[in-house]
Amino acid sequence: MSWIAVGITVASTALNIYGNVKQGESAASAANTQADWSLENAKWSREDADQARRDAQGALEDAERSRAEGYAHEDMQRRGSAMQLGRTSAAIGQSGVDPASGSALQVATQAAAFAELDALNIRYEGLMRAQQNVNQAEQLGRQATAYEREAIGHERAAASGQYQARNARQGGYLGAASSALAGASSAYGGYTKSVGPTTAPSSYGMNNRSN
Repeated sequence: MSWIAVGITVASTALNIYGNVKQGESAASAANTQADWSLENAKWSREDADQARRDAQGALEDAERSRAEGYAHEDMQRRGSAMQLGRTSAAIGQSGVDPASGSALQVATQAAAFAELDALNIRYEGLMRAQQNVNQAEQLGRQATAYEREAIGHERAAASGQYQARNARQGGYLGAASSALAGASSAYGGYTKSVGPTTAPSSYGMNNRSN
């Protein structure tokens, strides 16, 4: 093999080394980019989960307020109805009609029943609003759990991408090392062929020269 062939072998080896390293770095960069996107998506999913939990807590607080307001309005309704019934009974008494008998008693009883129904309706509306808030809180809790699972999935994808990036980079360097060894072996073989075998002087020739 001539020196030109040796030079070509060295140049080809250098190109192979560069190509292996470049390919490994490119694959590693792509994998790292995907991993970065996965981590960013995981961050967004966790932020969504945190917001859903805050909203769920707010919905539970709204439920508690709805119940409290319902009971308060019920109490106000009962007191107002009691005062109205009292005034009606007093007016009937002042008119000379016995409020505890006959049509007066029937009217008073019916008014009391309607007042009680109004109070119970107010309580029911408050409890229904509270239950709607509780249902909303439960739904938001499920959404938070779903967002958490999404975040875990994105984090696993990021870890996989980072692992692939490390493997790609290592594979590039290993390929470069293999190309370097193969090229060095080929170049050395070409060098020895171009130089030719070398032999050490024999003892016989040295003796003749000394004589």
